[in-house]
Amino acid sequence: PSAVADVFTACLRSWEEVQAMRLLVSITQTRNLHAYNPEALVTDLKAGKSFLPGNGLSQDRVALEASGSDILCISIRNTQTQAYVYERKIPLSSLSSISASWSSWVALLAPGDPLATFDQVPPSWEQPQIFVSLEFGSSSDLGS
Repeated sequence: PSAVADVFTACLRSWEEVQAMRLLVSITQTRNLHAYNPEALVTDLKAGKSFLPGNGLSQDRVALEASGSDILCISIRNTQTQAYVYERKIPLSSLSSISASWSSWVALLAPGDPLATFDQVPPSWEQPQIFVSLEFGSSSDLGS
């Protein structure tokens, strides 16, 4: 097999793993979320066909079926206005290929900001941010 075929096979395998991926998401801490009423903020999560509206900022091992998508979208919504105030998009295949779990502080940006796609650069101290933990596996690995 050629080197091109090896790269193609590796990419295809990574894509197939994402297609069958089950994801557990935890958001345990926040920093610098500037809001008039921080109690009104909730975290909404979307991956693949799974959408979970939040009932608070923290999430504890929330299960999402990420099948069909390579992106976890984390959105912070103000429940008083129903407006999204922060978001971040995290590519799952690049993280799941590294390890079965991943945790990091992640900067949050304004909705629609082209920089909202994840870049593994640690956020600066003053940026709004959340601490995200992800566990990757199949439905059988992580339970139903």
